[in-house]
Amino acid sequence: MKETLQVLLQLRSEGVLARFAVGGAIAASFYIEAVATEDLDIFAFLRPSPGGLVVMHRFMSA
Repeated sequence: MKETLQVLLQLRSEGVLARFAVGGAIAASFYIEAVATEDLDIFAFLRPSPGGLVVMHRFMSA
């Protein structure tokens, strides 16, 4: 999870993401007793290009 959050912070600093939030069981664990979970739910707000389109090639791996 730490590595995923580092990538999200990097994407935000590069201007790819406007902002993001963590949801699901991971986010709930801040308020309730922690439970084992293997997933990380991310809600991301992408920055559109000047033409108004969201370009996804930034997220594609080579």
